[in-house]
Amino acid sequence: MNKENISPRTARDALIIELLGDVGSIHDEIKELPNLLKVSLSESLKMIASAVEEAEKTAEKLKEETQAVLAASSQAQLHQVQENIGKLVKSSIDTAVEKSLSGAKAEIQTLEDRIDSATAGIKKHNPAIMNYVLAIMMTAMIVTMLFSTIYLWGKFMKPERPLDTRSVI
Repeated sequence: MNKENISPRTARDALIIELLGDVGSIHDEIKELPNLLKVSLSESLKMIASAVEEAEKTAEKLKEETQAVLAASSQAQLHQVQENIGKLVKSSIDTAVEKSLSGAKAEIQTLEDRIDSATAGIKKHNPAIMNYVLAIMMTAMIVTMLFSTIYLWGKFMKPERPLDTRSVI
């Protein structure tokens, strides 16, 4: 018997034949479904892989940019700290020098007053004697400073250990 020559006898047979045809086409579509899924999934996986690769590139770029920004920021902060330290050191030195100079100024003024009071009588009578006194005082100060410098030079510039002249041939 040929399937194509069979004609349905009842409406029920026609419906069953039609139903069997539909089931056959559903069966064919179900068989084709794995191939369609492979194609569809491969395209989706390619898109996902491309998106992941692009995200990794973007993350690397952001990482590099962030590192550059952090390096620049730390350099700027370091420079600012160095400037602040320089200003503080300068201020501290200026204050110390100012205090020393004001103390020296007061001592010089006191010495001038004492010299003026000690030489007041000599100034009135003979200015030449005053010049000799001042010259002698200046000479004494220079000699004292010279000997102090020599003493300090010898004290601080001594070698740590004496040279052993016996070992030098």
